[in-house]
Amino acid sequence: MPVHIEEASPADAAAIAALSSDVQKLHSDAYPWRFKQPVDDKAFTEELAVLLQNPNYFAYLARDHDAPVGYILAEIIRRPETRRLFAHEMIYVHHMSVRPRSQRKGIGGSLLDACKAKGRSLGISMLALDTWSFNDPALAFFRKSGLTPLSVRLSGKID
Repeated sequence: MPVHIEEASPADAAAIAALSSDVQKLHSDAYPWRFKQPVDDKAFTEELAVLLQNPNYFAYLARDHDAPVGYILAEIIRRPETRRLFAHEMIYVHHMSVRPRSQRKGIGGSLLDACKAKGRSLGISMLALDTWSFNDPALAFFRKSGLTPLSVRLSGKID
């Protein structure tokens, strides 16, 4: 059975929480002052289940032979016009991860495509996400997927 992508439900929260440990470890290894090491946390699973009940959030789960191997979690954002900004809508990707042994098989692209298709079905034409500057493989993947930098956040220590 080939890899297939399915819309996730609150019942998939434990699988998504487990998959998130790969990317959490990557981030915590790079920035231990910012990110905690992953833990098997029932509270995080419960938070994800609640989030997946919110109509503005959705997720897709990739399964290979019924085993979860990747996910993407996104939010539908709709902002009204203000004095300084035009009204806008976007799909904002909060989390995305594919198990290391399953990378470079098109799974990440399929997850991103599912998000884009969801946006199109809602009449939304913008997709956005953040990624960390240390994560060269993610930056290359997102650029290859047609995404381009929109803003740059800089940081530094205050002496």
